[in-house]
Amino acid sequence: MVTHTSSAPFLVLEGLRVLVVEDEVDIVELFSFVLEESGAEVKAGFSVQEAVQIAKQFKPDILISDMTLPDGDGYALIETLKSHTTKEGKAIRAIAVTGAAGDENRTSALSAGYEEHICKPVDLDNLVQVVATIAERRISL
Repeated sequence: MVTHTSSAPFLVLEGLRVLVVEDEVDIVELFSFVLEESGAEVKAGFSVQEAVQIAKQFKPDILISDMTLPDGDGYALIETLKSHTTKEGKAIRAIAVTGAAGDENRTSALSAGYEEHICKPVDLDNLVQVVATIAERRISL
């Protein structure tokens, strides 16, 4: 389940490249829509292997990844992408999205290299805010 309350689009993520990795098509479409409405350029992958291939060419600034994927998990993905860089040569920033709540899951994700851990159901306004914060963008309402 995903929630979204804001109807006013703002372009706080303009110019930002975001790679969404999730095996649920509906969630990919929803995340992509909200992020694009906020100005981001979004590419989506549905598996670890597909995400790695997309990242090589797309060079995302931010990775948003589910932790359970058909051919592996978010831990394998972040491990692989740690050596990849953005167009500016910086490290990819990452957000883990998971149905597994709890301090242990959060600690594991952060230790693996994710900067944030968001539990499902995802509040879409919060997702945009977290992406903006990680990308060091200021949100003005």
